[in-house]
Amino acid sequence: MKLLSVSFLLILISCAFLLSRVNAAEKLPNEKPSSQSKQTSDPDTKTASPNSQTPPPETKSRSSVHQPSPNQGKADSTPPTKETGYFDFLWASQIPNWISILGWIIAIVITVASLGLVARQADIAKQSVDALRQQGSSKLAIFDLHLDALKGSKDACVIIQFRNVGQGNGFLLGSSFNVLTGKELPRVPSYKEFHRPIRGVFTLPQDTPTPPIRLDLPKHAGSLEALKILGDSGIHLFVYGVFEYGDIFNRTHSLGFAYQHDGGESKHFFIVGGTEYNYDRIKETA
Repeated sequence: MKLLSVSFLLILISCAFLLSRVNAAEKLPNEKPSSQSKQTSDPDTKTASPNSQTPPPETKSRSSVHQPSPNQGKADSTPPTKETGYFDFLWASQIPNWISILGWIIAIVITVASLGLVARQADIAKQSVDALRQQGSSKLAIFDLHLDALKGSKDACVIIQFRNVGQGNGFLLGSSFNVLTGKELPRVPSYKEFHRPIRGVFTLPQDTPTPPIRLDLPKHAGSLEALKILGDSGIHLFVYGVFEYGDIFNRTHSLGFAYQHDGGESKHFFIVGGTEYNYDRIKETA
């Protein structure tokens, strides 16, 4: 639509140019003659020289014959000025200008139409690529996260599993998991011990959960009883991390997460940390 607007604007400018030329041609016949031509065309005007003497007035008689002056003969012999009309401007003398302007208008219309066609084809191609990426892209989500601990046991741990809910296969690029206790999470996540396996070794098939990943707890929070004591004093158990994986389009996905333990003898967690910890980002790679 923007290209078409530009085309119409250029056409309007061309029409304005033509109207200005028409107005200029219309004003040509209405110009006043110069003072010199007026003096030449006026038969009654006589130029007096300083040395000339005014002749005495002649006595009028019925038999006298009027003789024309020399200037009057010159004025009568001047051919009349030909007036320029609309027809002469539009067709007779301005045909090359009309052809030039018409050629510019046709060129502009063809250019705008070609650009519009190219833009539409580019949009269709982009939509096709986006649809293909959505159909073939992998997307990871947390499938399970719970506390694995028996009452009286001091070997508690966190179990986490991911699942590829996308339309295509993926492969693991790296991961970092952090388990800590405190009153609240740090404002900015600090990922430690980032593990990166060999590229393409660990695949993520479509709609298939990953093997369970075991995360050990700190020694002072290694049992349900210890977690209950910490919870009573306002200390909580947090689990956060990032899981990086790739897809068949050579894009890198980063899945961030952060959870807090319910406290007490519960085995459940809930999401905390906001967008600083919980995100799903995609990065194009060359």
